[in-house]
Amino acid sequence: MRIVIRDKVAARLGLGLAFVVLLVLCYFAGRGLGLISAGRPQSEIELYKEQIQKALSVTTRPSSQIPYTPTLTTTERRLVVPTLTGKVVDQANFLGNGEAARVESAILELERATGGQMAVLTVPTLGGDTLESFSIRVALDWKLGRNQDKGALLVLVRDSHDIRLEIGRGWEGAVNDASASDIIRDVGPFFRAGHFGDGLIYAVQQVQKNVTMKGQPRPGADR
Repeated sequence: MRIVIRDKVAARLGLGLAFVVLLVLCYFAGRGLGLISAGRPQSEIELYKEQIQKALSVTTRPSSQIPYTPTLTTTERRLVVPTLTGKVVDQANFLGNGEAARVESAILELERATGGQMAVLTVPTLGGDTLESFSIRVALDWKLGRNQDKGALLVLVRDSHDIRLEIGRGWEGAVNDASASDIIRDVGPFFRAGHFGDGLIYAVQQVQKNVTMKGQPRPGADR
């Protein structure tokens, strides 16, 4: 959130200073015309002094005492959460039909072995949103975890090449932050080689391995 403050302190100082200058000029002009002199009543001279002091008090007043009205501008954009149409939602078109089916098969095996749930989402861009905020909203909206928070969501962003693995609280003990970072790092070579299906299957199987301690061989590791 960006905060823009429109302050009127400078304007007030400028007006006060102009008023002081005007009074001083009038004072000396009056002396030159004989309107204000040593022979004039002291009360008139004191009146000019009092007016000048009042004007000075405006210009030297602490800025904290001068009220201002802040204007708030929100620049954050929120990407719309897509509809959950299957275990693999490939909006970025990373996968062909055969690859998507293979990834879904790996997820089904994970769900049978763990009793939890997992989904994969690819998007072309975040459109100004943040990956963390977007992936959390997707996980909450899709309600992965069978009401026990035993679930995982893998999100890939095409234009920024970002990857995020969200783990439900029910699996946080088995798939901690270090394990999730290892999985994301290890799928990098698959994706750089264009083997997106193999990389996603590897990620799914590593989540299953951490939850059940029964891993699967790395697909495509010899490529």
